[in-house]
Amino acid sequence: MGKHRAKDQSLSAAIGQQIRQQRQRRALSQLAVATRSGVSREFISYCERGQRLPTVDTLSSFAQALECRLIDLLPPAPLRTQDELPFPDEWEMHVKKLNANERQILLDLARSLQTGQEFFPEWAEQS
Repeated sequence: MGKHRAKDQSLSAAIGQQIRQQRQRRALSQLAVATRSGVSREFISYCERGQRLPTVDTLSSFAQALECRLIDLLPPAPLRTQDELPFPDEWEMHVKKLNANERQILLDLARSLQTGQEFFPEWAEQS
């Protein structure tokens, strides 16, 4: 089995677990989520068991059906140790290469991470 295939299966399983948790938290059946999101109950089952990796559009439909944010259906990112984080001078080197608008976006993202608020920059609304 290739490296990418193993990663896809691991990701499928992790997303499936998140979908199941959100569904069970709301006491919904697979059929209810399927009906609300426009997919088959069997597809929900495959996704929850990690046998299918839903597209972003399908995850968005699931999030609407489950009345949660799309990010709630994604597995949490692994925590990094202090040794794995870039050093401040490395951050400074990268930030210096950004224009003013890019720096503002980075600052807004950092604030949203700190406060737990959803990050949605104004430029994303224009598309």
